[in-house]
Amino acid sequence: MIYIMYRKIAVVFLLVLVMGCAQGSPKVVTGKTPTKESSAKIVTKTVVKPSAEITTLKDALAAKLPIVLELGSPTCHYCVQMEPIMAELKNEYAAKVVFLTLDVYQNMDMAKKFNVTGIPAFIFYDAKGSSKGMVEGAMSKNELIRTAKGFGIIK
Repeated sequence: MIYIMYRKIAVVFLLVLVMGCAQGSPKVVTGKTPTKESSAKIVTKTVVKPSAEITTLKDALAAKLPIVLELGSPTCHYCVQMEPIMAELKNEYAAKVVFLTLDVYQNMDMAKKFNVTGIPAFIFYDAKGSSKGMVEGAMSKNELIRTAKGFGIIK
């Protein structure tokens, strides 16, 4: 009797563990995983905002600039890893491209619209506001630039 009870508890524990990991684990498109060295340099903070003026997708679309939108979460390791990269790109391409990060859990409509199955997810918009594509998974700065160039967002 006690054996059956412990077995049920173990099964429930494993289900909770597996479900929790599956929800937070992004599908890494690039196939690269962070190393201990890169993980140690990660600064945890809230979602990166490109500027005081542009904090929503609506504002970004009104700017009539191409947009790289990241759907992520402050609790996602890979999303936090992307914060400094997004901040660097925001500074480098300030007058040419809007780099915007939104919390996926506060913007579930965007996640549903693009069938996002893992975070971080990057959605690329041209200057006219039409979606050019979406990629899931953490990327290096160069990979993100290459992907944006492939969609015609960065020239």
